[in-house]
Amino acid sequence: MSMHKENETSALCGAREKAPELYWKMYELFAPAILRLHRVDIVNENNLTPTGEGGLIIAAIHNGALDGAFIALAAGRRGRAVRFIGDEELCNTPFLGKLVRGAGVISIASHRGKGAKPEQVRIALAEAAEVIQAGGTIGIFPEGIIRPFFSTRKSFPFKTGVIRLAVATGAAIVPAWAQGAGAVFPWISPFKVKGKTFYGAIPVWTPSHIRVHFGKPFKVDKSLTLESPVDAFIKESERLMRAADALRNS
Repeated sequence: MSMHKENETSALCGAREKAPELYWKMYELFAPAILRLHRVDIVNENNLTPTGEGGLIIAAIHNGALDGAFIALAAGRRGRAVRFIGDEELCNTPFLGKLVRGAGVISIASHRGKGAKPEQVRIALAEAAEVIQAGGTIGIFPEGIIRPFFSTRKSFPFKTGVIRLAVATGAAIVPAWAQGAGAVFPWISPFKVKGKTFYGAIPVWTPSHIRVHFGKPFKVDKSLTLESPVDAFIKESERLMRAADALRNS
């Protein structure tokens, strides 16, 4: 389904999930502009249950600086307000950090994909669980890092937090992929300056054709509990990673 060919305001109508007021204000401000710059298609939109049908987790492949924005734009058609779990560094960035926090992003220190302290994870997942239990939508990039646009790999290994969140809440996980988003502000490989590692994006906004894919709802193994062995969670996160990677062939 193409959003570009429809009246821009059609994506902004209908029942909406409860979210911070700034979330929907930003949606209304940026969605029309994005639709003017890009042709945005949604693949298998019905795999994303509409608002009012319980909490949901969106587990997305992270291959672009703005893939979260395109996924949120597509989910908004179903009335879903995607509260992403985002990097603490982004949330603390001057001006932009205030906006993303105000829009409901849940902060966690990712340490560039190397994981976070257990207490940081616990706090972030507890906040995310509250959103889901209230019928809301949580967005997670289980890789914990953006894949450089020139990388030949499909995905970095998925971390287990998304599985733990699903076990704790009973929510389904919908894999997602914003195809083409990696060409918008292409993400470059990490580089070092005076011993410090930096990450960045090429400052070029490319008006790419974006296809947002939503996979079939993923149900975690019912035998899993929060006390299950770590290996069981790793196995399940690998299964979710394969389901997300399969979207590349859809």
